[in-house]
Amino acid sequence: MDALSSSFLMKPPHLLNLSSFTIQQNPKPKILANSPYNSTTFHLPKKIIIKHNPQTLKTPKNPLIQKRKNQSLLATIFNSLDDFISTFIDLPLHPSINPKHVLSGNYAPVDELPPTACTVMEGSLPSCLNGAYIRNGPNPQFTPRGPYHVFDGDGMLHMIKISQGKATFCSRYNKTYKYTVERDIGYPLFPSVFSSFNGLGASIARIGLSFARVLIGQFDPITHGLGTANTSLALFSGHIFALCESDLPYAIK
Repeated sequence: MDALSSSFLMKPPHLLNLSSFTIQQNPKPKILANSPYNSTTFHLPKKIIIKHNPQTLKTPKNPLIQKRKNQSLLATIFNSLDDFISTFIDLPLHPSINPKHVLSGNYAPVDELPPTACTVMEGSLPSCLNGAYIRNGPNPQFTPRGPYHVFDGDGMLHMIKISQGKATFCSRYNKTYKYTVERDIGYPLFPSVFSSFNGLGASIARIGLSFARVLIGQFDPITHGLGTANTSLALFSGHIFALCESDLPYAIK
């Protein structure tokens, strides 16, 4: 119909940022008896009144964002409790679990190193010698806040590759579940069977704290394990695997 060939389009209220509006218009259409199309023709309303409610619409809360905020707050509280346990509940540290003693000298933590050319200080490397020596061992990515055993560190591979009379050194962390979770959160939180249980009070406190962290989803040892892949290496079917007796092996590229 010609009378309806143009339209007045209104955005929905949520796009106009209006909490309510009212429209007043002619309730009955006019019927034109002499219409050339012999049909009912509707006229546009004479008057449209839009009342804007000044009250601002509140954005509905996202339950996922709220859940993450709650988890972040609990994580901060748990981190403070961990410091409290290490400072006030732990018994005096024996040298075998004292990080100041254990992580010293040749056992001090080191950073990852990209492939770096080595300088031969004395003698020469035979040009016919080609291969790589790879060592696996514990190397904590964070300074321990409490007792620490030498077996607790995250696994790191140190490699010396020798080819055509030249040597290249490289070191990389084994990207285990434990390593990636603690890297993303920024501090250590996994318990250790070797050093976490330093006295009855500290043991009970750390067990409860670890259980609470599992409940809020900070880590999932049942599904992903607690292993550090820091003990040994195995070459199987052309692939290198980093091993630890407490977890499944990790394939290394």
